Amino acid sequence: MNRKSLERTATSIAVFSLGLMSLGSVLAIADGIFKLDILPDTMERFAYLLLGVLFVTIVSSVMVSIMLNVSIMASGVDLASKHLRGVGSNEQP
Repeated sequence: MNRKSLERTATSIAVFSLGLMSLGSVLAIADGIFKLDILPDTMERFAYLLLGVLFVTIVSSVMVSIMLNVSIMASGVDLASKHLRGVGSNEQP
């Protein structure tokens, strides 16, 4: 896999996880405010654990995406600087 496809995959995972976490958070807040008791206590603990895991997944995916974007930008800047050095002089880089 190249860096661009890895970055795209990491961003997709982060967006999908963020959507799931947002839905779960809205349900958890509504359950707490209105005392809906949507899930039994053991399942509610599992749901909170799942929200925590989704949070860690989102943060990790965003960090990977940022690191890959910086790497892609650095490669582009390096390629551009080599091209500019070659254009302005007769020497090969």
